[in-house]
This record gives sequence, C-alpha cells and structure tokens, in this order.
Amino acid sequence: MNRIQDLQLSERYLDFDGIPLLNTYGERLEVPPASVYNKSFITDRIAGNIFPINRTEFFYSAIDLEVYPLIVNQSFYDIRTYKSELAELSSNLREIRARINIEDLKRFEIPIEGFERIPLTNEVLVDLKGKIHVNPSGRVIGFFSK
Repeated sequence: MNRIQDLQLSERYLDFDGIPLLNTYGERLEVPPASVYNKSFITDRIAGNIFPINRTEFFYSAIDLEVYPLIVNQSFYDIRTYKSELAELSSNLREIRARINIEDLKRFEIPIEGFERIPLTNEVLVDLKGKIHVNPSGRVIGFFSK
C-alpha cells in the first residue's frame, strides 16, 4: 500500500508523524540524484524547471532542496515550522543557465540555433536573466527573459 492510500484509510493522520516515506522495497526513500541533476539551478539549493510562456519570457518553478528531506522524514512539526533561509534571494536579479526542452521552444517558434545542445537529451542550455521569489516554505518561482 502507498502512503496516500494509508492516509485515506486512516482515521488519524497523526499516526504517521515521524514515519519516513519508504520506497517499493520498504527502504527509506532517497531522492534519486537524477531527479535533481536534470533541473535548472540558481544556487546549489534551488533546483527546478523552466519553460517559455511566450517568445521572450520564461517561467521558473523550483524548490529549496532542503524541503526534500522534510517530506521524506515526515516529521509534521519540522514540516509545519520549516522556514527557508533563501527568502533573502527574492527580488534580486539573477542569471540562470537554464535547461529547456526543445519541444517547449518549438511551441513558441523560438529558434534553437545558437543554443548549446545537451547531449543525450532533448534539451538546450539558454542563458536567462530575471527575478525570483522564494516563499518561507521553500517554493521558488521566477520570470526570466533572454
């Protein structure tokens, strides 16, 4: 059974406080490195996805990487009281070397010539500038342009 089903069948969600999430083998869930390495980074603690919203602007959706262990460990107190230290980065102009899916660029007729292709992927690297907002829960959003 998975955690969502366990919670749906439970009368008290607090019974799961402090019980870490497990993988299909019953071992503590680990965030696979590949799930982070293929993201666009702003700092070593902010990783996410970026995609075009029109021909000149891009939207960035990311998370403070310190949130992952909170989710896995399932300490409800730690989750409720967590405050990302990265909020100070909000509103500062940032530069990002973004990994962007070629199909996303094609949808807005953005030419891929001149962008560095990432081997063995359907992605290119695009240098962008913009501002981000980090909320206290570690959620990061931003708008960027070339």
